[in-house]
Amino acid sequence: MWLSNYHGIIPELYLGTIIVFLLVFGVFYTKIGGKYNKFYKYNYLTILTLIWTFLIIFVSMPENTLLIGEVNRIEINSLNEGIKGILVLSTLGVLWITWNSYTQYKINKYEYTLLILLSLLGIFVLVSAKDLLLIYLGVELISLSLYVMASIRRSRAKATEAGLKYFILGALSSGVLLFGLAVIYNTLGTTNMLEIKNIGEMSTEVKIGGMMVIVSMLFKVAAAPLHMWAPDVYEGAPSVVTAYFAIVPKIGILYVLYELIFGVFWEIYDPMIRMLIMTTAILSIAIGTFGAINQNRIIRLLAYSAIVHIGYILLGFSTGTINGILASFVYIIIYIIMSINIFGLILSIYRGDEEKYIEDIRGLGKQRPVLAITLSLTLLSIAGIPPLAGFLSKFYVMLSLIEQGQIILAGVAITLSVIGSYYYLKIIKGMYFEESSLITAAGGTKIRKWQGILIGITTYMILTLLINPEPVVLLVIDIIVNSVV
Repeated sequence: MWLSNYHGIIPELYLGTIIVFLLVFGVFYTKIGGKYNKFYKYNYLTILTLIWTFLIIFVSMPENTLLIGEVNRIEINSLNEGIKGILVLSTLGVLWITWNSYTQYKINKYEYTLLILLSLLGIFVLVSAKDLLLIYLGVELISLSLYVMASIRRSRAKATEAGLKYFILGALSSGVLLFGLAVIYNTLGTTNMLEIKNIGEMSTEVKIGGMMVIVSMLFKVAAAPLHMWAPDVYEGAPSVVTAYFAIVPKIGILYVLYELIFGVFWEIYDPMIRMLIMTTAILSIAIGTFGAINQNRIIRLLAYSAIVHIGYILLGFSTGTINGILASFVYIIIYIIMSINIFGLILSIYRGDEEKYIEDIRGLGKQRPVLAITLSLTLLSIAGIPPLAGFLSKFYVMLSLIEQGQIILAGVAITLSVIGSYYYLKIIKGMYFEESSLITAAGGTKIRKWQGILIGITTYMILTLLINPEPVVLLVIDIIVNSVV
């Protein structure tokens, strides 16, 4: 009977149980087996856990929407279960491309993969939550895990600085979120999202509280002007950690934003939240574009690039239409593919903790021609150049804006996209038309077998999605069709 009532949260129960087991196992294994020399065996257990979690998600997926708990604090449907599946696959992808990089970054610690599983559990809670208080708890579980991951290299000053900055600013955004929840609860006497949605017209206090909740979520995804932490944290944390930061947590937070905008606070979506999301989106694209132009370190450039991508996703949300929402989810999937690809290439090109300057890959076209052309294709896709996948994602978002009559907004976004192509083309120019640098001449570029397989798969998808976009589009439609927008 208990399982029949709670079978929808079996993935969370399984993941939480395995985390406890792995924590105990890790403590005893390192004491008995001797330090961290068997770290890869622990990593195998993490990979196996993620595979089983992925299978359990789809075995336990209900045919119809399932509400769990006496006050319906949790909702399970095809959309959030599909998002969980994408989250697990993204985490597997990150672990796959970073598999052989732990030694370089001196992260042979079982706590690293354990923290990834903990943050993934927090994202699962976040995605399924139908109570604002449960969302807060999910956000805190994610944040606490990421704070530690950012500073896991305690011997490196930049990693400690990144963790401290992330902690201080993250605590500020969590305070804003908690204050917004307090305002809503004080006014309505509930934090249940379904009850708030059914209230109808909302008071000024609830609108203010709702805006604070959404602003705190915009901080978590590094949307401008709340982006100030991203470049420093991305650069300061080890690149294997940054790869996870840039992909997995953002998917969960963006989904919660979707739930908050189009679910709980739909009544105040027009014009208050619509204007907030639209302004934040265009600011993210503009600040990310101009902020990246003068960067000479590739991780900081990718941080600003990620801010731009968040802007385009929010532009799709700002339309308030089903086509805009579908465009945003398609963009998210293509963003995951491109991010896994680019971080796999970066981890192959650069050594460990060295500063990752753009000038270090000058002459890569002569030294490693296959690697150079792969990196070029990925950069062009991120820039949105046809006929690559990045163009498809931006095309759908622009189309949804034009359908709503937002011609000027679409024109501004396209213009900024053209300007943003400059710094990607500058990197490609350096690889093919400038003299070799020390890193490439010294043979620092080496793709391991497993990294090469995943880079090959994602490159193939980048090349072919525009020709045959149906798999991604149909996947998005399939997982969103039973969700109430």
